[in-house]
Amino acid sequence: MIVLLVLAAFAVVDPAAAREAATLVALALSGRGAAARVLTRRLLPVIRGRVAAHFARRAGQRIGAHDADDMVQDIWATLLQDGGRLLRAYDPTRGMTLEGYVGLLCRRELWRRGEQAARLKRGGGQVFETLDDPLPDGGALPEEEAVGRDLLAGLLAHLRATLPVRGRAVLAYVYEDARDPQEAAEALGVNLQVVYNWQHRIRQESRAFLTANGVAVAD
Repeated sequence: MIVLLVLAAFAVVDPAAAREAATLVALALSGRGAAARVLTRRLLPVIRGRVAAHFARRAGQRIGAHDADDMVQDIWATLLQDGGRLLRAYDPTRGMTLEGYVGLLCRRELWRRGEQAARLKRGGGQVFETLDDPLPDGGALPEEEAVGRDLLAGLLAHLRATLPVRGRAVLAYVYEDARDPQEAAEALGVNLQVVYNWQHRIRQESRAFLTANGVAVAD
């Protein structure tokens, strides 16, 4: 859904923090061991969260812990291919966190893998391309470009002004930090359903704001 893509990709980003993240990527990919370890610790949880959420949303689809770990490592290896070309494509001036950018890359790869599996199951035998190109324009998706940067800033300001403390915490954990809802629930000391309820409210508030500003929002 457009609202989720917008919120996940464009968090309220500290420009200095975004530049530091880009510098960390450059240092890690240049062979600095300490930077590489920091980058790994920072991004692997994002990939794990995306993999877990991807299958949790799909009724009837289960994945074992070993298979999930294999998928996480496979996606991580893909991000590091060709000297980390995909990670180097992160642009701190786009108003996106590094975690949000990597989360979008993961979501695209997981979707493609799902398409590949579906095609093979139908007997088409076609191998769907893997994650091999950076997101266009430094990570923006068409839906995000349609919303526009100013409107997005207004949306985030609206959410921060209207949501109570716990709602703002869910907004920060799930959409700004690209954490899995289960991680957010554990950090907040609530059950998972509470986080889902807040996500539902965030979507409702976002739909209402965007609709009021002339943006057609579809589920």
